Amino acid sequence: MRLRFHFCATLSYASSFFFSFLRSVPQKTRLRIEGKGAEEEERVRKKHGGLPESGPMAHPPVARNSQAARNPCTVAIDGPAINLREVAELCRRGATEEVRAVFWKLLMGFLSPEKSHWAKQWEKKTLEYRELVHRVCQLDERGNVVVGERRYRAVDVDAPRTLPSMHFFKCGEPAPTDEGLPVAFSPTQHSLRRILHTVAGENKRQGYVQGMNELVGHLLYAFAAGRCEAVNEQLESEVFFCFKTMLACLGDNFFRSWNHTQDAGGEDTIHDFERLLQFFEPELWEHLKMNQIESEFYAFRWVTLLFTQEFYVPEVLRVWDFLFSYRGELRGVVLFVAVAMLHCLRDSLLSLSDLSELLPLLQSYPSCDVEEFLNVAKSWIAGYGFGLVKVLRAATPEEVRQLRRCHPMRRLGDDVWLSASRALASTQEWGKRLLRWR
Repeated sequence: MRLRFHFCATLSYASSFFFSFLRSVPQKTRLRIEGKGAEEEERVRKKHGGLPESGPMAHPPVARNSQAARNPCTVAIDGPAINLREVAELCRRGATEEVRAVFWKLLMGFLSPEKSHWAKQWEKKTLEYRELVHRVCQLDERGNVVVGERRYRAVDVDAPRTLPSMHFFKCGEPAPTDEGLPVAFSPTQHSLRRILHTVAGENKRQGYVQGMNELVGHLLYAFAAGRCEAVNEQLESEVFFCFKTMLACLGDNFFRSWNHTQDAGGEDTIHDFERLLQFFEPELWEHLKMNQIESEFYAFRWVTLLFTQEFYVPEVLRVWDFLFSYRGELRGVVLFVAVAMLHCLRDSLLSLSDLSELLPLLQSYPSCDVEEFLNVAKSWIAGYGFGLVKVLRAATPEEVRQLRRCHPMRRLGDDVWLSASRALASTQEWGKRLLRWR
């Protein structure tokens, strides 16, 4: 019997389901981030460490004759006015460690393109965050959220579970109490708790949903360059407001009250994912359907947690470069990336014919070069645009087949594919055809 998830249920049901769903993930997948310890952190620091600290002096002028000044990413933010289109294109290719945090803040609208405004923007947002924290959180004498507050106890349970092997979060791991709550948190964990409690307190009707800690944790790590000493009130405010922007762009994957339309629920997201999969990979879509592989079993986690459970932290940061480069189209690009991931597993998946073989592969995505599926997604987006998602949303499976026949795909790797895709009819013409079919 086909399994359906109804996301209009109460928050308590959604939270318990989400948590149990994550707990059901094979341990191998969860250990991708949690099980590497010092070795993993060293790898992160070598590849993605060294991000600039937060604050007005985070990006001092670079000497014109230095190698850094010749780097396109550094040059892009070197002048008084920043070209956001150029920043987006560079970020799409992969931001360098020196500029990643700045690129993300620019693309999510936290910082304006005019650098002369940054100091005032930091000051304003930090003050706004401080006032909000004091208004919605119960704080102790040190400014930390009181441990064990009943309303959002799940935050205190999830905080020490967020990237626990990373020194950035652990910093002298505290011992648990009988109730399962730690007697003390590290400074970074207190920052994580403060952000999450504030998110939940600002939106009391919906509160905290388990899984938010993963998104906030990765933002916090990236903005602080993995350095505990870089975490301060200003950086917390940056993470808080950028996280709100992420939720607004993602839509209703978590809940329905973050300045977005009502038609973007988790159930709609899975529907859009399946239609996009059928359009680009009809044979694979049919194969998974025939073997009773429901998209909810794997794709829901991919989309909702922005792939944080599928890859090591360095790869997650690279994938997020790509996602954020499309700015307000975050939800759409996540769907393209998710389908592109399946495209890159196509041959392996088609060679398997049993649920017990297919599902573990999907729930524990194999190690790979993320550039492969990012390039696939980039080509599809360039050829079809995000309007394709809206067109396919209203289409039946048979109409998706007709759309594909009208606009045949070539296997990626064929040099003709990209130029052919650019010559396809516009999304508006697809919509007109769809109306005629109806």
